[in-house]
Order: sequence, then structure tokens, then C-alpha cells
Amino acid sequence: MRTVLIITEDSYGCDFFKNVIKRLDLDLRPDCHQVPAKSAKRGRIANASNADKIIVTVDGDGSKNINSVHEEQMNIIKKAIKANGMFDKIKMKLSIIVFEWEVEEWITVSYGINASGVKPSDVLRTRRGYEKRDLPFFAEKLNFKSLRSVKSFSDFEKAITDP
Repeated sequence: MRTVLIITEDSYGCDFFKNVIKRLDLDLRPDCHQVPAKSAKRGRIANASNADKIIVTVDGDGSKNINSVHEEQMNIIKKAIKANGMFDKIKMKLSIIVFEWEVEEWITVSYGINASGVKPSDVLRTRRGYEKRDLPFFAEKLNFKSLRSVKSFSDFEKAITDP
């Protein structure tokens, strides 16, 4: 069984991503750590991992330039690992997933809720009484067919299914 390390900034993200992987019915053993997005600890955890695949998720927070968010995250990880000379090895199995806003965008898309231009968790809070602690339970409600048109989800799915 392959292992996948997920590094997320959401307190409830680990359980959410583990539930998503379970629903996708993949032969993977997920390991997950919650670490703030700008922390060098992300790189140290990636460096210490023996996982077959490393996925780092980061909120775009509505950034107009998702590529700069991706590059900034790559630099944080690279800087933390470079001292050990291991970055090239880790880069081969590393995927960075940048959400346009945050992971809750997967929920709004699954429910057909338009959250364009606003923070999805705010829309869910207003329309569904959503609280961040509810995130893991929403993995059961995701509509994978609808999500395959969302870049962050298709990037995530590709990352966990690539050998």
C-alpha cells in the first residue's frame, strides 16, 4: 500500500482529506499534519517523510495570482529542505495544491452554491450554518463528478493517483 503525506493549514483538514481519500476508494495510507502555510515546519515534515507522495495544500485566499501563491509555498519548502540537499529528491514526489480561496470551495461546488468572489466558508456559514469543525463530515457530501472541473480538486486527484 502506498503512503501519502498531506500537509494542510486547516485544523480540521486532516480528517477531511483522509475522508476524501477513503471515499475515492484508493489503496492509500494517508498521513497528515496541520501546519500554518508560511511555516518552515512544512519543509521539515516533508523532508522527514518516507511517504511515496507528498501533497501540500494552501489557501489562495482569493489571490488573483495563484501561481505566486504556489511559488511562495514551494520556496518555503525548498528553503527548509535545501540545507539537507534533499530538495531534488522530494520535489519528484511533491505536489502543491492551491485553492482559489480555501478547501470549502469543494463543498460549495458540490452543493451548486455560487461563491464567486467571496470566501466559501462565509457563504456556507450564512446559507447552511457551517462551522469549521464540520469540515470532515462534508467529505461524504462531495460530488466528485462536479468537482473534476475544479482545478484544485483535479490537481489533488491527479496527485494522489499518480504513481
